[in-house]
Amino acid sequence: MKKLFMFLVLFSVLLCGCRADADSNVSKYHEALAKAQEITAFAADTEKAVKDFTSKEDIDSFVTALKIDEWELAEPPHNATEIGHFDFSQEETLSLGQTETDGNLYAVCKITLYDGSYIDFEIAGLRMSFEITRDTADYLTGLLTQ
Repeated sequence: MKKLFMFLVLFSVLLCGCRADADSNVSKYHEALAKAQEITAFAADTEKAVKDFTSKEDIDSFVTALKIDEWELAEPPHNATEIGHFDFSQEETLSLGQTETDGNLYAVCKITLYDGSYIDFEIAGLRMSFEITRDTADYLTGLLTQ
């Protein structure tokens, strides 16, 4: 009985630890995306931006609405149609010895939205595909069709 109790306690600690790490990772991703200084939305049928987010509050609200913790790794169907994309930009990171940036914004991340609640997430040359919640897909679609 004592061994069973110890096993249950150890198992509970491990589960809580894993969940804390997952929450921590989501928090890190949220913080990283929220560092963007501009998020620009482009509908698939145009090269002209349909929406820009530049205030810290708007960018944070946008990143929160993404509900990153609910994304599931999944490839979009082969016949999925692109609805639009969101470009995240920020100034370059200062290198040792630099005192100021050149003032230009550089693309650091891109989220491409497809019908059926799928996205491609591109960062640092890596692309990952996810299925997102219907609420998140509706929010993003609404931004692209304003």
